[in-house]
Amino acid sequence: MNTESDKPLPDQWSQKAQPGEKLFHLANKWRASPAFMADTTRLFAAFGFAADDFADQIVVDVGAGSRLRSRFFAKARLAAVEPLADDFVGEISWCDLDQAESLYSEPAEKMIEPLRGQASLVMCINVLDHTYDPQAILDNIRSYLRDDGLFLLSVDLHAGADELHPVALTRESLAQMLGKARFEPVRAYEGLPGSPYYGHGWAYTLVLRPSAGQRCDVDAVQPVRLRGARWGWAYRLVFGAARTLKRLLKPNP
Repeated sequence: MNTESDKPLPDQWSQKAQPGEKLFHLANKWRASPAFMADTTRLFAAFGFAADDFADQIVVDVGAGSRLRSRFFAKARLAAVEPLADDFVGEISWCDLDQAESLYSEPAEKMIEPLRGQASLVMCINVLDHTYDPQAILDNIRSYLRDDGLFLLSVDLHAGADELHPVALTRESLAQMLGKARFEPVRAYEGLPGSPYYGHGWAYTLVLRPSAGQRCDVDAVQPVRLRGARWGWAYRLVFGAARTLKRLLKPNP
């Protein structure tokens, strides 16, 4: 799935993607501002959640980044898994990861045993294409969930990979991995409230539950097209032109 580099994905992730991710968060003014939680509130409302959901229950934020979107769930008990957590807490003054009840500065690919069977909700937002083994992450998330738990997965779909996005994601590849991890869809969304994507691709969101089978039929639920999906044509035009220009300007080996 890595079409932009000859490095094995774990190497590319540790040597390129993670340093780039850290620099991005250190300079991110949006996350440092009140707009971050205001936008997060709109996001979760669009996905069908309310702030008082999961009261006194465990919500696991996988790939939390430098600031906890999961704090939207005001009464929940929060656990966060973030490979750069120690760096973010130590170097970013506005980082709130230490507000989680449990914080694990580990790759999402690593199984966190204390979370096994504990979560009423696991959320993973704009994470999978920034990783090196998305199947392992989905398998871990399945293990974290209670039998009656929900999984909120929101990604940018894109066929190409690059240094900061080592994994290419398509709807088909995502469905295959979710089936192997034993999930089934409950509802789906295309786009975001204010944009067609998080920043790289086309936003696609699934709310899922554990299943016994190994097939995830994402076509079984009709996606709700959020407001930002209306701008998809402009995204495809601009992003397609940018990729073409990048290929043309890339030096020949």
